[in-house]
Amino acid sequence: MEGVMAVDLTEAVAGHLFQIRLHKHGEGAAKFYFYIDNITVGSGGGAGAPEGFMAKATQNHEVALAWKNCRKSYPLSYLAERPGAGLTLGNEGKELIGANKFTAEELDMYHGKYLTSVTTYINFAEDEEEEEITGEEVHAAVVIFEDGKLIREQEIENLSYNENTTQRLSQPVLIDSSKELIVGIRIHDYDAEQMPLTYELSKACVPGKSDLFSEDNGATWQTVWDFYAGDPYTAACCWDITANITDRPDDATGQDQTGIIGYNVFRDGLQLNGACIPEEGTRYLDKQPLPKATYHVIAYYADGKESEPSEAVVVELADGISAPAFDSSLLHWDGTSVSLREKGTLTVLSADGRVVARSAAGRLPLAGLPAGIYIVSAECGHQNYSMKIAVRR
Repeated sequence: MEGVMAVDLTEAVAGHLFQIRLHKHGEGAAKFYFYIDNITVGSGGGAGAPEGFMAKATQNHEVALAWKNCRKSYPLSYLAERPGAGLTLGNEGKELIGANKFTAEELDMYHGKYLTSVTTYINFAEDEEEEEITGEEVHAAVVIFEDGKLIREQEIENLSYNENTTQRLSQPVLIDSSKELIVGIRIHDYDAEQMPLTYELSKACVPGKSDLFSEDNGATWQTVWDFYAGDPYTAACCWDITANITDRPDDATGQDQTGIIGYNVFRDGLQLNGACIPEEGTRYLDKQPLPKATYHVIAYYADGKESEPSEAVVVELADGISAPAFDSSLLHWDGTSVSLREKGTLTVLSADGRVVARSAAGRLPLAGLPAGIYIVSAECGHQNYSMKIAVRR
């Protein structure tokens, strides 16, 4: 299990001593055992809600969601997982650019916003005979290309090694989703034995986008995937380079804030993601959207706190985008109970996302619920469906 599973046990255990038992089941379960630690009794809300939550229907029959990260900006990169196996590249002391390429599909969410800074991680292998890093061994610059033309080049000031460095641009870049954007780091004037550029081995690797490199200042581009002939242990490159997007050109990108361990995304009160979304991956793609669905996101902290929900957004699916087929006879609400006409599980959530009732029996009486608006979620045939109901008294 990776990330955060948030379960509200307040009503069941408040004021009582209790135990937690976790049961693994399914095919082949007897072959495995696993450790679960960091179980925290949450201290509830109180933390500020994630900012800048937005959603947009795409032309690929999906809904894209994004929100600001701990640096108060939208991260534009291909880093979508928790940091894993990291590798490095150099060019024997000669100039080398590592870069990410973004097309309309990746930029559409941020059209009209501003690229104001770039965050990267520069590797430096310290000489065992030196007591400290002097800060003069590697030089690096932010480079930005728009439709193949170099439009920004800025040396990174106060470069830190082996930790994140954020360089603010003296001239922010207005995001125009009709133009291809390449954001990279150019290393130069470094020792031939150093390998300063860093990348994560990741399933999120997109050859030709997340792994570009150039040895001639962007005149031609190659890919790490091709360089290592598609070797999964070296070629699946996502550069440790993040473009920070803000609403206005003078917005400042903040420093990394510790404490957030991840996020969960909710649609009509039902959690969509499986594994917790890592603190840097502040985006999510709903591949099976529902018409007029309401989305929000919640952040989780290492001390057990959870944030207030973000502002909710309602997505109207664009013309030509169809939601998953829904048989209106599948779910039935008669004012006192909800029933499912196929084998599956029914879950009823309050308007604020709390589970108030659940059943796998195909029928769920709701006569005891207070009056209000609820969301009924039905899971059957490997599909999820939901509808809103009004309980009246």
